[in-house]
Amino acid sequence: MITFKEYQTKTETLYSDLDKASKMLAKISQNHRDTLGLIPVSIRISEPYKAAKLAYDIAFNNVRTFNGSMPKEYKQRNRRY
Repeated sequence: MITFKEYQTKTETLYSDLDKASKMLAKISQNHRDTLGLIPVSIRISEPYKAAKLAYDIAFNNVRTFNGSMPKEYKQRNRRY
């Protein structure tokens, strides 16, 4: 098991990666929304969008998996900081 300090460091790193992937995905899809707010198929099938979406999905899954594997005590203590 890792220490609380290691948990905080790893959490910051994972959320930083998720934030970077989210910004890249938003940058690619910005100004390309239809009237319902959806991203058109022409953008979704483009290679840059697929790569950004894959990076986002991987980062999100890493955060989810890490959070699920940590004790509740760490999560509760981390909320206080």
